[in-house]
Amino acid sequence: MILKLYNIKAALVAKCIALKRRIVLLFNKEFNPYPKIPHGMSFSPSEFQAEQIKNLVPKLNLKEINLENYKKLQSTTRKKIEVLLFFLFLILLKTDQRSKIFSLY
Repeated sequence: MILKLYNIKAALVAKCIALKRRIVLLFNKEFNPYPKIPHGMSFSPSEFQAEQIKNLVPKLNLKEINLENYKKLQSTTRKKIEVLLFFLFLILLKTDQRSKIFSLY
């Protein structure tokens, strides 16, 4: 019963839109049932991303880091990379994948 009411309501809405379309076409010769896009709004993904890129703030901005902090950051990062590579080397040795070890160098 409820489904029939929804179908009737949908049919009435469709008939109203069709009637409105015929009346508008009679006078204006052009009909668009969708609302107009607000000024300044766009549905283009590339335009949206371009706007987002303008507002991005980098998490690591080297221009704001003084030279001393930058050198500390660089040395700690290098040490971490060395440790990670060492563990990767050990894992590859244990799994007997020596060919991958030599392809890294």
